[in-house]
Amino acid sequence: KNLGIECHGLYFHSEAKSGCDPRSHIIKSDLADNAGIRLLQIFQDEWRDRQEIVKGMIRSRLGLFDNKVGARQCRIVEVDAHSQRTFFERSHLSGYAQAKIAWGLEHEGEIVACMSLRVPRQKKWNGWLEISRFAIAPGWNVPGGLSRLTSLDRKSTRLNSSHANISYAVFCLKK
Repeated sequence: KNLGIECHGLYFHSEAKSGCDPRSHIIKSDLADNAGIRLLQIFQDEWRDRQEIVKGMIRSRLGLFDNKVGARQCRIVEVDAHSQRTFFERSHLSGYAQAKIAWGLEHEGEIVACMSLRVPRQKKWNGWLEISRFAIAPGWNVPGGLSRLTSLDRKSTRLNSSHANISYAVFCLKK
């Protein structure tokens, strides 16, 4: 499957340790990518505190899913704060983050994907929202899930006449 998994100890892979290049993880990821290997880098605390989520990430990268449903087969629902917390604590490596609004994709009464938006911390983005979390439920494959929720997000932004929404992503482009 061309998947590499590396577990980083918190001390030995930190910038605090002398001689550790702050770009070392990016360099390693680029080297793996150039060799045709997708590298999953896991930190000690992620394995210790969120082991089931990490195992789910590994299964996902191996293409092992218990369930698969297309995003168009799901119903879009607004997700309340309690349900967001429950969903993200079991599905997202960083857990729950308070949000202004969240939407989910529901299939047969179960939320299988969720995206939350919050007010950015920086005042210069006043009137905007940022995508705080997106996750798919463990064991699920939801093709088109992110696309369906972000298109709903764009539609809502236009209807509510707010500026736009912000998302942060890391892209690895092949040369």
